[in-house]
Amino acid sequence: TYGYGLKIKDTLYYRFIATNGALKDTLIVTLPVNSQVIEAYKTTSVYSDILKNKLNLNTNTHYADSDVDGKGEIVFKDATSGFEKEGTTAIDFVKVGSLSSEEDHVNTSDKFYKEKDLLAIMRVYDVGTKTTSVDNPIKDDLYVYKITRDSKTTYGLIKIGDIETVTVNSNTSTILNIEFGEGEIK
Repeated sequence: TYGYGLKIKDTLYYRFIATNGALKDTLIVTLPVNSQVIEAYKTTSVYSDILKNKLNLNTNTHYADSDVDGKGEIVFKDATSGFEKEGTTAIDFVKVGSLSSEEDHVNTSDKFYKEKDLLAIMRVYDVGTKTTSVDNPIKDDLYVYKITRDSKTTYGLIKIGDIETVTVNSNTSTILNIEFGEGEIK
């Protein structure tokens, strides 16, 4: 199969014909060429509120700024209404730019997000400029990330949603809505 130049979304067809004297049987096998994908996206928010400004992407759980157990993996970044790695978390991010050099099924932001293709996410991450913080994100921005937990490396994708400012009792806070998903490449 390596000589065929197959790509993701191609289909390989095999036809087997068995004969024995006058008997003949034909079997056709269809093999789709698929990638590994993120199972599903989760929806959450990253809050400026110090009672829940840290987020663990693995468990989709929020923690207070006072949490010192290292449970949070990213934390709201007040100066830019973005987020950054928390503590010693082994995570960094790459902003998704032009995808025109990617395969047809992931060559636009909409397709890239919809397909959830982990191999494409890894490619974009590998060639991108890594940073440990996301500054001044805007709605529909995409960021790929790589995180290592317990010696396992996982790749993920974050899509920025609405950015809200809420005032309660003269206290103003920012809510950065996101959709994200991740998976381990096997």
